[in-house]
Amino acid sequence: MALIIESGSTGVTFLHDTGLNGSSGLADSKWHHYALTVENFGSDTVSNLYVDGEHASRLQQASTTINAITGTMLGAIGALAHSVSSSANQSHAASGWGNIVKASIDEFRYWKTTRGPQQIGRFFRDQIGGGTNTDNVKYDDISNKVDLGVYFKFNEGVTGISELDATILDYSGRVTNGTFINY
Repeated sequence: MALIIESGSTGVTFLHDTGLNGSSGLADSKWHHYALTVENFGSDTVSNLYVDGEHASRLQQASTTINAITGTMLGAIGALAHSVSSSANQSHAASGWGNIVKASIDEFRYWKTTRGPQQIGRFFRDQIGGGTNTDNVKYDDISNKVDLGVYFKFNEGVTGISELDATILDYSGRVTNGTFINY
């Protein structure tokens, strides 16, 4: 499983082993929960992968750190967030370009803090209620809601109206809705 993070001119790529059998390590025709964490650790960047609530791998990129995001963040799930350009490859202008994942996704959560093994293991099967920046709930010293940055649920039904169905609602309480490109 590849995780690519870029901020300004700095970027890191982590290639995690999912620990699952199969030709790609992901395609075993079963539903799984994948959680990826990323944090700076001294002058390095560390990423952990959890599969179905269990720790699967830890990777460390030496002498590379990602600064905190202080402005607008652009992201994509299952595609590239921006165009790829080089002399050999003409630039593609649309976000969501290059569908790199063919999969069914039920939910996507982006947390503003690193989730620990206990938090991931305890809540990977449960829905998490959204909140605001001042509404915080703790479960055994595990903060939720305030740290939840984006919460997309992809199983909320279909209206049959493409303009409505292409909008992916954010349940984090921050109204940062997504758009399904090429719906």
